Amino acid sequence: MIDGRMSENRLAVGCIGPKPERLTELENKLNGVQPADIGRLVSEEKTYLRDLLRPVDDLLGSADYKLYMACTMLTDALESVTRSNAPD
Repeated sequence: MIDGRMSENRLAVGCIGPKPERLTELENKLNGVQPADIGRLVSEEKTYLRDLLRPVDDLLGSADYKLYMACTMLTDALESVTRSNAPD
């Protein structure tokens, strides 16, 4: 983080579709974003995530559930990093 904003992000997601994918477009969009806006931004990128990750229905869950969980876990992970890097 620089000046309380996201910077130098590296994100990848696996176990949703045919192969793990790096989320470079989302990484770029997160640059300069304040921590309070992370959840909104990830939520707005559901179409991008669905197209890139190509979630599939299987015994572990539906494609919609996997996409929902990917968004939730990405948001939680990013918010956790911002809290741990916040100045004291």
